[in-house]
Parts: sequence; C-alpha cells; structure tokens
Amino acid sequence: MSVGVFPAAYLPPTQPFPAVPPREALELTWEGWDGSVWPLNAAGSTVRLTTGTKGLGKGPGEHRRDSSPALPGERWLSWQAKPRPVEWDLYVFSKGDEQAYLDQEEAFWRTMSPRRPGRFTVRAPGRPARTLTCRFESDGEWAYLRDPVRFGWARYRVSLMADDQPYWEGEPVVTAFKSAEPRSFLGGGPVGEPGAGPPLVIGSGSSFARARIDNPGDVETWVEWIACGPCPPGLQLGVNGKVDILGFEIADGRAVVLDGDPGRQWALEATVVTDAAGRPTFDEAGRVRVRDIAAPGSAGDRTHELTRLSFAPVPPGRDVPLTIRMDGGTGLVGASLVPLHDRGF
Repeated sequence: MSVGVFPAAYLPPTQPFPAVPPREALELTWEGWDGSVWPLNAAGSTVRLTTGTKGLGKGPGEHRRDSSPALPGERWLSWQAKPRPVEWDLYVFSKGDEQAYLDQEEAFWRTMSPRRPGRFTVRAPGRPARTLTCRFESDGEWAYLRDPVRFGWARYRVSLMADDQPYWEGEPVVTAFKSAEPRSFLGGGPVGEPGAGPPLVIGSGSSFARARIDNPGDVETWVEWIACGPCPPGLQLGVNGKVDILGFEIADGRAVVLDGDPGRQWALEATVVTDAAGRPTFDEAGRVRVRDIAAPGSAGDRTHELTRLSFAPVPPGRDVPLTIRMDGGTGLVGASLVPLHDRGF
C-alpha cells in the first residue's frame, strides 16, 4: 500500500498587526422632547442598543437622469436625499424592583412621541458631535413573550424617521464682524476735524471685505444672519456676491434675524441682549444673544421690506466668501450655519 505525499500549499508571509493603544468608542445618546438624556451604549445604560442599528451611514436617495431616443445612455441631472429611517434594537431594563422597572419603561417611552421629535446624537472621539432630529414611528409591534415586569427587562425594535431633513447636523459654525469706526486716511486728523492730510476716509464697509465662513459639511447649507444696529438702510448680506438688501434702518439696541433656510427665509426684528456697559453679549456657541424675536407675519416681520432677495446657500468648503456691505453705521453682523453631514460619524 502506497501513501501519497502532497506538498503543502505555499502561503505568503503575513505581517504582524501593528500594536495600537486601546481605542475609544462612539458615544450614542437620545435626548427626548422633554429634555431627558438617555445614554444608549454606555456601560451603565439601562436603555441599551444591541446590534443592527441603522441610520448612521449614508442615507437613501434618488438619482435623477434624462434620456433621449437620439443619444445612447442617460445624462445625470441631480441626486435627491430621501427620508432617513433609523432603527434601534434595544433592551430596556432595571435592576430595581417592579416599580423601578415600570418607572423606567414609562419615562423612556414618554420620549418616543410621534407628535414631538427627539434628538439622536453621535459623538466620535476627538470630533464634533452630530445630531439627527427624529420622530417615533414604531416599536416593532412588540409581542409579549415573557413578563417584563417580573424579569426586569424587555427587548424592542424601535423605528424612527429623521424629521424635516435627512442629514446629520454638526456643531454650529459661528463668526461675527464689527464695522470699523470711520477714520482718516493718509495723515488726516480726526474725522470731522481739520487735519494735515486730504479728506479721504475709510468707510465702515471696508472692514467686512475679508468676511469668510467655513462649511465643514457634505452638502450646502444656509446662513442665519444677526444684524445689530445702528445700521443705515441698504445693508447687504449674502454669499459669494449674491445678496439680500435690507431696505430699512436698524436702530441702536435692535437687531434683525435674517434666516436663509428654505423652510424659513424671513427677516425678523429682535432686541439685542447687552451687558452692563451696553455691549452685545454672546452665547456658548458664539452667537449674538437676542430676545423678543418677532413672530413670522407679525408687525416685526420685515421680510417684505427686503429690496433684493437671494438667500444663497453656502457650499461645502473652507473660507467661503461672505458679502457684507454697510455704508456708514457702526453695527455688528453675526453669521452662523449648521453643517449638514451624510453620515453620523
């Protein structure tokens, strides 16, 4: 009896995996409409995601194409994002008694309202947080398999839908521009007083010439402007030369909130919140603080007094040019945008 000997197949040498330090994980949280915050993947979470979470990646969309009988193939026209579904496979549990478990279930499901949206937030290590506003759709037609009160836990398949728009919102990008005080040029004395130089004066609009803003998102977004008085009529605000012109004066201590978002696109009066010295104050993100913003359609809605409308979007990229022109006046102009991302991280 002969025994066959077969040589082993050749295997190329493999490189060892590089040594890496322990890595941090994503932090996923849910903030309900009531302000309650629920960690979804922390070690001590009592509402905890399992596997199969959907909605963190690229959202669904549709390509628009055109064809002609005289030409081969199709011509690409555009791409439109579709509503983004979100799915969670999660456990709700409590280590306490029956009442503690029931309190936990009641508090969590109170946030799952089809009438009022909540916020699903992803924090990646070393990156700004991204948030998706979602509205409850279904609990997966939950079926009673075992008594959750007795065992202290239940498993659900929760379905949500992104509310209003399907993109993940990044942290706001905020900047502010102050008009320069008029000053003499080429050796002249103080403005309004005799001087040795010719009567050439740098206007307040010159300090706005280098206005820029970053859009770190994946798609275009819109600026919210806050123009604080005193500003004369004719203030121009826009992106890349496409401007909206305010055909009215903004008094000292007053402001106009000009929002270019397609769902809003309004110019609303407000009051500037100032400090003890009468200077404008800013919130944590750097926005100018305003209060008593007029309601759309009210007497403080000045949208109809814009003498030119463009509401131009800000394309993705760094140092996108802004257009700010003010002839006279010493007002402050704040600009902010919310970057929109295709993915949760």
